[in-house]
Order: sequence, then structure tokens, then C-alpha cells
Amino acid sequence: MSTKIYQAYEADFSSIEDMHQKMNSIRPKIKEVLKLRAEHRVIEDWIQYVDDATMKGEPIKKYFWDICNEARVKFKEIKTNDQRNINYDFYFEVVVIPYKGKQYLKIFCEGTYSELCNLFEEFSRDFYYQNSTDRPKEISKKEWDHRSDVWHGILNKSLVWIENGFLYDYSLNDITDFPFFIGKLKNKFPTKELRAKRIARIQIWEEKYKSEKVDVKLIHKINDYIKSPEGKKDVEKRCKKIMPKLIDDIIQMDLKNIEKNISKQGEKHGKKTK
Repeated sequence: MSTKIYQAYEADFSSIEDMHQKMNSIRPKIKEVLKLRAEHRVIEDWIQYVDDATMKGEPIKKYFWDICNEARVKFKEIKTNDQRNINYDFYFEVVVIPYKGKQYLKIFCEGTYSELCNLFEEFSRDFYYQNSTDRPKEISKKEWDHRSDVWHGILNKSLVWIENGFLYDYSLNDITDFPFFIGKLKNKFPTKELRAKRIARIQIWEEKYKSEKVDVKLIHKINDYIKSPEGKKDVEKRCKKIMPKLIDDIIQMDLKNIEKNISKQGEKHGKKTK
């Protein structure tokens, strides 16, 4: 059976207290990165919803917090329905496994979190292993065999990771860590021109390449065209037609819509109490 243990580390904590102090010391840094990723996701989703509706001449019926809540639900569904959705995966968990006097850390996360995994090198060392390929040249045979013995020894006890050790959960909280208020993100939104370029690229895809099979080669083909002199002119020409159609400030638009809704709710409540 193939064994692949990536994002894994070996530590030598002096005590439970030492382990807990070190594992908790990096929690703020991990949370910061996960929050930034969530912010980027909901900003992208809001821009797509508003601008696409505007281009189609459709009314803006949702608020930013509606879009944020939809992202929150997709995040929760990853665990409840066991459905992989890398765009909305803000989970980051680590199991610390005691084994023969040392501790072994196995990280569970989706996406590119190399900068977060590197945080564990402050108090542990890389200990990944796999038997589906040849041993890396930079790792000695003795060390590779040692890693094999350790991981097989751990997994022989149980294939369920959390049954082997202590679980540290650094994941986002689906309520307190989500950016429901758009006002706090006003400096993180792309410009109107960048929003127009997004739509221009989509138009190019739909007009030139939609009939083709989507694969890595096609993605490279589209990117190469957009970066080419001809493609840049194409995008620029499209942007000039797109920009006048877009809402200038989609942040203020949302805040004003919220105020209008609160005002209407207040008027309705006032009529009912008379």
C-alpha cells in the first residue's frame, strides 16, 4: 500500500506545557493568514455578483453580508458533507502524535499554505515520507528508513489520525472570524479598472475559447493571449466599453442600501406601533 505523509514534522517537546506553549504561539499568525484568505474570497464573490448583475442589467438584491454568509455556509459544508471545496476551505488542523519519546506533527490543510507550515520549523524539523517514489537524494538511507519505521509504527496503531494524538485546531470560526461588515474592507477592494479587466478576460474566454476543452494547455493559451500585445489591446478596448456600465463604488452602494433597508424597517415598525 502506498504511504504518503506530507506536511509532517518531528519535535522534541520537553513537557506537555512546552508543547502547548509552542503550538499556541503560532496560532495568531495562522489565524491572520486564514482571515486574509477569507476576506479575499468574499471580496471576489461580491465583485462577481455585483458586476455580473450590473452588466446583465439585473437589480442588486443581495447585501455584502449575504455573499459573506454564502461563503460561510460553503466553508461549514466542507466538514458536514465531506465535500472538498478549496476556494472555501479555511480549515487548518494539526495532530501531535507522541511516539517513542518524540512528538510527530501532521498538518491538515488545503491550498498553498507553505508559509504557515514553515512556522512549525521554529520548534520542529521536516519529517515527511512517501514510498511511492525514490528516496530524495538529500536524505540519507538511514534517515529515510527511520521515517518509514516511525510512520508505519504510528499508522499501525490506528489509521484515524486523531486517535493517535492531540488535535490542535487553528481553523476559522464561521461566525466571529468572517468579515461580515464591508466597511472594514474598503481599502482591500480592487479598483474599478481591475474589475473591468476581470469581465474583459471572461468575455475573451467566452468568445474565443468557450467551445474548447478546458485543460492546462487552454489556460496557458488564454493567459499567453492576454499578455500578448494583441491581447492587451483587446482587453483595453473592452475595458473602455465596460467601465461606464459598472457601479463606481460598490462598497458605498452596499452601505447606502443597508441604510435604506434600516430606514424602511423603522418606518414599518413605526406604523405598527401607532
